[in-house]
Amino acid sequence: MKTKEVIQAFNEAFAANDISFMADNMAENIVWEVKGETVIIGKQNVLNYLNDRGGEGIFNLTVENLLMEGSMAACSGVRHMENSEKIHDFCDIYTLNDENGMIEKVISFTAERQEEFF
Repeated sequence: MKTKEVIQAFNEAFAANDISFMADNMAENIVWEVKGETVIIGKQNVLNYLNDRGGEGIFNLTVENLLMEGSMAACSGVRHMENSEKIHDFCDIYTLNDENGMIEKVISFTAERQEEFF
């Protein structure tokens, strides 16, 4: 898979709660920063965090923008939770290892839409 395709598939795996696919594409020393919430360091800690959040349910994902520049990627779009009316706009910034393409860092920004934007 090309790097851009991996980022697209990684986001789809996040939406489908496919932790296995995500784990296969993370570096052991990954750092995932969820702005305004937490910073998680290390693959196992990230996987624990994702498993804990799995109860939030699977959601529909629309990727609106996916940009690559060298070892950096940015992906933005909309997530709509299947088990609720909640809609979130998101933007994730990725840093990938130049040699093996594994995801080394993710910075996530998420904002819940208010009703007046529906």
